[in-house]
Order: sequence, then C-alpha cells, then structure tokens
Amino acid sequence: MPIIPNSTDRPSNGNEISRLLTAAVVNTRFRTLLLNDPARALAVGFNGESFRFARDEHERIVSIKAHSLADFANQLTERRSPKIYRKPVLLGVDRRALMPVGAD
Repeated sequence: MPIIPNSTDRPSNGNEISRLLTAAVVNTRFRTLLLNDPARALAVGFNGESFRFARDEHERIVSIKAHSLADFANQLTERRSPKIYRKPVLLGVDRRALMPVGAD
C-alpha cells in the first residue's frame, strides 16, 4: 500500500472535511486546485496547515471529479454516507400525512 502524506488510520470526525471545504470557499486559488487536482491540494495544504484524513477518506477525496465546489461537496457527502443521504427515512410518520389532500 502506498504511503499517503498526512494520512492516518483513524477516520476524521468531520472537522477535517469542514476545514477542507472552508479553505475552498474562502480562497479561489485553493478551490481551483482542489477541483483540478485534489491529491495535490491535500498534499500542499492551505495557509501553512495540512489536512489529515484516514487513508480511505483521502482516496475518496482524490477520486472526486467535480466542476464546482457545490458538486464536489455533494459527491463528498454522497460517498461518505450513501445510505443516509440518498434515502431519507421518516420514522414514526404516517406516509398518508405527507400526501396532498385528495391524493388517496
């Protein structure tokens, strides 16, 4: 297995993803780098600080191909927890209550 700079065996708690996306929001140059070459963006870091992701998170991030930060964030969220974000589940809600009046 190749060595990935600034990676760890422990999964992040979400703070690293927040830091990554925040850096991309506030800095056009970093955002462009993240969208065009995510591996390099993670290796270079932002404003003198590095990002530390678990190996699987790192691989997931560098595999994203996006044309906008919104698209990048959507792909990141979907890949992070597909069961949660693709099929919302309403517990304890009668589905008939969600239907428009007269739709039965």
